[in-house]
Amino acid sequence: MKKVLFLLITLFHIIWISAQDFDIYKIGVAQGLSQGMVTSMIQDSDGFIWIGTLSGLNRYDGNRFKVFTHNPNDPYSPSGNLVTGLLQDSEGRIWVGYQEGLDCYIPKTGRFYHLGTAYNVFNKKGNYLGTLN
Repeated sequence: MKKVLFLLITLFHIIWISAQDFDIYKIGVAQGLSQGMVTSMIQDSDGFIWIGTLSGLNRYDGNRFKVFTHNPNDPYSPSGNLVTGLLQDSEGRIWVGYQEGLDCYIPKTGRFYHLGTAYNVFNKKGNYLGTLN
C-alpha cells in the first residue's frame, strides 16, 4: 500500500510540474535593442542583461533598454560601437571589448574608462580583442 501511495504522489507531482506555464518574451529592435546582430551577452550580479551588438552596448532591465554608444564629445562614453566581448568581474565592473579597444564600465559612476586602443582588425597593424567560449 505504501508503494502505491508513493507512486501516486510522485505521479501527481510530475503532472503538476509539467503543467507549469512558462512565459517567453521576444525582445529585439522593436523593443529598443540598438541592432539585431548580437555579438555577446551576459547577465550581471544586479540582474541586468547586457547585450553587445554591431552598433552599441545595450543594458536591459526587464522592461526597457538603455543603449550606450560612442560619443566623440564625451570622454566617458564607450570607445566604440561594435562590441566583441563582455565580462563582469568580481567587483561588479563590466569589461567591454570593441574593435577599437577595451573599456571598463563602472556602474556606480555610469562612466566608461578606456584601457587602450587596438587598430582595426582588417589593417593588420594591431590586435583584435574578442572572446572564445
